[in-house]
Amino acid sequence: MNQFDNCTKAIDDMCFLDLKVNKTELNETCEVHATKNCEMLKYNGIESLEDCQDIEEDVIISLNISFKILKTTIGLLCIKDENENFCPFSLSQIDNEQNSNENYMNALKENCYSKECTDKTLMYMYELLDLYYESTDIVDVNHLKKDEESIKMIIDFIYSSKCKSKHLNQTSNALYTLNEKLYGNILLLLINMVILPLFK
Repeated sequence: MNQFDNCTKAIDDMCFLDLKVNKTELNETCEVHATKNCEMLKYNGIESLEDCQDIEEDVIISLNISFKILKTTIGLLCIKDENENFCPFSLSQIDNEQNSNENYMNALKENCYSKECTDKTLMYMYELLDLYYESTDIVDVNHLKKDEESIKMIIDFIYSSKCKSKHLNQTSNALYTLNEKLYGNILLLLINMVILPLFK
């Protein structure tokens, strides 16, 4: 194997996360996501692995952003409500071929009945938005425009009275115009943010 292959193998050995997860495997994937190894790799960077230290800097930057997007997206899938059930919007991102934009929107609305679901979804959306801006330095910005719009609209909806009123006695002004047609599957959009073998 070449250096790049050795590096990606070291990443998988340290923290193997697969976006091609189904509902049956979700608990197992979430357990891996929460491990100390995965947390350390996210915060220490890919370059902390011995097999990745001789990789070119621009490749390391891409791998780091890719891994952060991967881990954050898996985190989004693993959100649970106050009763330790997976949140509706998280589950809607799995088995995406069977879902429609209407189903995603309904799942997002269902999320609003749980403060834990909405707060955690909001947290991950902001993290993904930050990663979107990081990734614009290494990929075509125009290609990512729909990703940015979708993330912002999800944030917008969570802050809106349509969502907040279901679990809080306060409302917030929307920052962006809601367009349900652009929601779609956020998981598929995020996969396109940085196309690297890490996502295979």
